[in-house]
Amino acid sequence: MNQGSFWIRVASAGTAFGLLAAIAALAVDGYANPVASRDGIAATLRVGTFDSRAVAVAFTASKMFREELEQWEKERREAEARGDVAALERIEARAKQRQKLAHHQGFGTASVEEILRRVGGRLPEIADKAGVDMIVSKWAITYRSSDVEVVDVTDLLVEPFEPNQRTRRVIEQLREKSPIPHATIELQH
Repeated sequence: MNQGSFWIRVASAGTAFGLLAAIAALAVDGYANPVASRDGIAATLRVGTFDSRAVAVAFTASKMFREELEQWEKERREAEARGDVAALERIEARAKQRQKLAHHQGFGTASVEEILRRVGGRLPEIADKAGVDMIVSKWAITYRSSDVEVVDVTDLLVEPFEPNQRTRRVIEQLREKSPIPHATIELQH
């Protein structure tokens, strides 16, 4: 694995730590902006950003997520058949926690790191296709220099979840709106 792909994966998690680690690595390795390109000509750092809400919506509408829910339902039925009240309570708590997280991810700016891990092997390919040096959640960027080129890679990141047309429309509508603040989402639970 080359060093660049490692930092793409670290930064792709969408966390502020991932972004800071990637930037620090670039600076330490002598790649601070402007970046020296392979042909020796100064190049701009290209950062792929994504709307984490779109990734969350694509995932929750995906076959991957349906299979996860089916597994949970199977576990619930088995626990119920055994009369295992403790297991049923754990499954119920896990389902409630997942629902709460889905709301924060789909309507707010919560990290989708655990979702992206499911398609982590595709991140270098997505970065290459977009021509970016790293991928971070757009919500993780507090400041960026005008020398940094930002490229929206949201559409590329949702593709591994194979969204249908309905899901694509929902994502498009969602991206036209501002995220709901964390406190507001909490009030709904």
